[in-house]
Order: sequence, then structure tokens, then C-alpha cells
Amino acid sequence: GFTFFYPKSTRKNAGYILLSRADPKADGAPSVELWDLNNQSMLFEWDFDIKKLLKDLDYKMSPNSFVLSHPLILEDMSLILMANVADKGKLLKFSKDSELLNFNDEYIYHHSIEIDNQGRIYVPITKRNPFSKIFADEGFAILDKELNIIKTYSLTEILKKAGLDHYVFSTNIEDPYHLNDVAPFKNDEKTNIVLLSIRSLSSIIAYDMEKDKVIWKLHG
Repeated sequence: GFTFFYPKSTRKNAGYILLSRADPKADGAPSVELWDLNNQSMLFEWDFDIKKLLKDLDYKMSPNSFVLSHPLILEDMSLILMANVADKGKLLKFSKDSELLNFNDEYIYHHSIEIDNQGRIYVPITKRNPFSKIFADEGFAILDKELNIIKTYSLTEILKKAGLDHYVFSTNIEDPYHLNDVAPFKNDEKTNIVLLSIRSLSSIIAYDMEKDKVIWKLHG
């Protein structure tokens, strides 16, 4: 749990928080809660039928070893979540009533789920690398709210076009990217720029999707 160090109803701009956790009341099965940080109270809890979900998704594991991570809440109280299973990361969409509405397993999805001001969703992906047999390619997918893919981007291709691929191809490590986050630089008219957080390169890259160009890189 967590502890509040300020009195209730004293921080009207404190906002809200979505918690994805292992529920101790359900032997560690995944749970998602919405909390009001000003009133210090839980507003809503999604109650998943984990056994049915594991069967529907063809995951052979116990409910308390299954993780639903990085919840994104939409206007109708539906949730988009990641099934955090190694090599089988799927994107899932649930209704307010915790029913599975849809899922996408076209790629291995991992780490983060972000949304821009146009309602497009950004998620890191892993895919086959046409340039290397040593390591998989990583990148990100842009999807709509029904989890249909709009477009995908390859980190290998982005770095090659920017003349930065030597950072990857000069090493023999099997995980040269480890993309931790794809954060859209939000714009009310059109989102063109994403910030890419790449752990293994110790880098943050600003990438212009419209111009297919790396704008800048923080490294080290």
C-alpha cells in the first residue's frame, strides 16, 4: 500500500492515480485501482476474471504469476493494459466492467503505454531484425483505441538513417536497445515528435516522425 502525509481534502489539484498491483486479497492475482489523491480514497476497482483471461489468451501460468502492467484509462472508463509475459507481451483492452474487449498480439509489446492528444497510442515493440541475426529489432507501434495498428517504426532503421547505427553494430550484446518508453511530445493539432528512452544505449532520442529524422540525442 501507500501512506498519505497530508490531511484529506487539502490538495484539490492532487489529481488521480492508477495502480496496477498484485492483490493480496486474491493470492497475488493482478488488480487495477483508480485513486483520488485529494480525498485519499479508492474510486473504482476493475475486477478481472484472471482464470478465464489466461485461457482466452492461451497463457499457461498461475494467476498470481500473471502481470497486467502500465494501465491507460480512456474516457469511457475502459482500460488498455499490457500482459507482461516474456516473449508473449500482448496489448489488452477491457471494458469498465472488466470484460476483455479486444487484444493485439501482432508484435511483442513491452514496457510502456502512452497516448497523444489525438487519441493515438504508443507502445514499444520487438520484431525480427532484417539487419542482424544476433539481436532482435525494437521500435514502436502507433495504434488506435481499438488496438488497430496505424504505423510501426524500427529503431534500427531510425539509427541507420541518422548515422548512429555504429552504437549498436559495434557491439555483440544481445539486447542493444531495451526501449523503456515512447513518449509522444503532445501537440493539440498534430503529434509529430516522440521521445525514445533507450536503456542499453543510455540515451534519450527526440525523433520527428513526420520528417523521419533524429532531432537530438542525449547520451551517457
